[in-house]
Amino acid sequence: MKTIDNPNNNIQACFCPIFSVSFFSFVFFFLTSSSSFV
Repeated sequence: MKTIDNPNNNIQACFCPIFSVSFFSFVFFFLTSSSSFV
């Protein structure tokens, strides 16, 4: 994956942290909700 000077690479670099933060918040919410039900 040698994508140098690729506009798509900038888009991935922009959305990757947003996706990771949203995924982490979803996992955290799922763990807290499941632990509260138990």
